[in-house]
Amino acid sequence: MEELDLLKKDWKKSEHSFQQVSESEINAMTHKRSSSIVKWILVVSILEFLVWATLSYCTNSDIYDNMSHQGIATFFKVYDYVNYAIIFTFIVLFYRNYRKISVSDSTTHLMRSILRTHRTVKYYIWYNLTMIGVAIAIGFVVGLLYNPDMAALKEKIAHSNQMMFVIVALIALSIAFFIAVVWLIYRFAYGRLLKKLYANYIELKQNQL
Repeated sequence: MEELDLLKKDWKKSEHSFQQVSESEINAMTHKRSSSIVKWILVVSILEFLVWATLSYCTNSDIYDNMSHQGIATFFKVYDYVNYAIIFTFIVLFYRNYRKISVSDSTTHLMRSILRTHRTVKYYIWYNLTMIGVAIAIGFVVGLLYNPDMAALKEKIAHSNQMMFVIVALIALSIAFFIAVVWLIYRFAYGRLLKKLYANYIELKQNQL
């Protein structure tokens, strides 16, 4: 019996030795984690923009030079500029979301900012995947119609429905392949960050209950 009493006393002493973390401190830590995650989303999107811009600059010059129709080359240039402008707009939105999360002064505002960032990243991913599919399809069609190097292939297609089917199938497979590859990259780059960010949202929501 004396041993049991001693054990209870020892437990009460050790109970006060553990660090007590308040709800406000937990929210502050979640706030800091969320701000860091959104900052990384911003950094990754900027790096991605630079990589795509560099690849486009290195490859598109040769493609444009081979175009026999100057209007088509102009179309692709305008297409690139519009695409870059939209991606740059997303980057600006990521920065604004980062600033809003960094200065959020309440749990409610922080939760709204997290959800807004989560939606913005998803829209960004879907936009890029869609544009990749559209760009590949347009590139194939325009190259087939206006690239002099494709004249022999165009001649075969004109005299063979089977060849047309093969070309369409190859275009579809190419689009699906490139979209799948980019989606996997996005899932690795952004998916983990979004998962952590949403976990922070769930944690904040549970603390409010």
